[in-house]
Amino acid sequence: MPQKYNPTVPVFKSPLVSAEMRDQLTSLDSCHSGASAPPHAVEGKLWFRTTDYSFRQYMFGAWRVIFRFDPSTGVVVFGSDFGGYRTAVEPTGAKNGVNDTFTLPSGESYHPGTLAVLLNGQQYNPANIQQNGPGYTTFTIINGDTLPDSDDVLSITYLVK
Repeated sequence: MPQKYNPTVPVFKSPLVSAEMRDQLTSLDSCHSGASAPPHAVEGKLWFRTTDYSFRQYMFGAWRVIFRFDPSTGVVVFGSDFGGYRTAVEPTGAKNGVNDTFTLPSGESYHPGTLAVLLNGQQYNPANIQQNGPGYTTFTIINGDTLPDSDDVLSITYLVK
């Protein structure tokens, strides 16, 4: 059901101005389902749209379909508003203990902030991965972190742009 909470109301000096009360109301506002998009969209907000059984998230300035359920067939369709997620993809680039820059395969690009890089199944610290824009087709391992050798498995997970 749609929530009617407006984060700008009540105005200052209201008893509802307390941080605790605002947090409680914001929490309620984060649980939204209904035919219309929730008001006050912010990055990461979730919405179950009841008219087409789609679960959506506000990302990159718009409501994106994460998945949609077709009740007539029981089929779940993932990611119809973007290229979808890729997991366990091997990037291209020399794995020689010296090369630090790698490229996504097939000319794909990723949404900034969605790239996870793993070396032998262990995720790199995100602070040690430079996501190279504006095209976001490459990334660089920085800050002296371990560079992959020929016998290492380097894999990436990302949201396709």
